[in-house]
Amino acid sequence: MILIIPNSRIYIKIKIMKRKQLILIAGLVLIAMQLQVSAQERPDDKIKTIKIAYFTERLSLTPEEAEAFWPVYNDFEKRKGDINHNRRKLGEEFMKNQETLSDAEVTNILDEVNKYNKAESDLIVQFDKKFREILPPGKVMKLYIAEVQFRNYLINKFREQHGRSEENRD
Repeated sequence: MILIIPNSRIYIKIKIMKRKQLILIAGLVLIAMQLQVSAQERPDDKIKTIKIAYFTERLSLTPEEAEAFWPVYNDFEKRKGDINHNRRKLGEEFMKNQETLSDAEVTNILDEVNKYNKAESDLIVQFDKKFREILPPGKVMKLYIAEVQFRNYLINKFREQHGRSEENRD
């Protein structure tokens, strides 16, 4: 009987492929489970579940990386969301009262918007350091690309659901 011992590089590649397949299957299972959840569910929860699967696949997160990454990323998203919410409120205030606001009041609103812009920029730099402590630089870069791609994916899904394609846009 001949015993064949696989090349260690091949063995490692097979192991990596199996891990990637497992992560992909887990992501697909998450999506499938999410689709089966009742219609009473909040749309934000559905988007979050899809985003987790999307990012996990795009970043090829190992289980250990995912365990460390997601709490930090969720904190980042919450803080960024708070900044965006406050900035949006300022824009709504301006739009609602633009006819009656003095130049000084508009200047104050602009100054506040700039403070939120700087706060968001500072937040991105702060969390970039945290992401680099958890993930290798290549995966951090993939994260930034995946964020843009996911936003575009959601926009396209919204357009599809509302009967608007890029060709029909005005």
